Amino acid sequence: MVGGVTKLGSPEAMSVLTPEFLSLVPQSLSTDAETVARGSEGLLRLCFARSPSPSELYLMLGYNLFSPPVCSPGDVLAILP
Repeated sequence: MVGGVTKLGSPEAMSVLTPEFLSLVPQSLSTDAETVARGSEGLLRLCFARSPSPSELYLMLGYNLFSPPVCSPGDVLAILP
């Protein structure tokens, strides 16, 4: 597990739950495919000190949307550039 919060409730765990991170969580849990994609992209971007290339980012985003399936394949293809 990468980036797992293993000390829930502790000051160490709470220090990674920044306002920026917390603002993206509701988007990632939405039932609207475009909203989920935006939230997932934002969460992915927070995982890197140096931004991945667009192709790397969209590969990861597509994987996250399909595994487990959050959106139908048609929704994902309509969202990704």
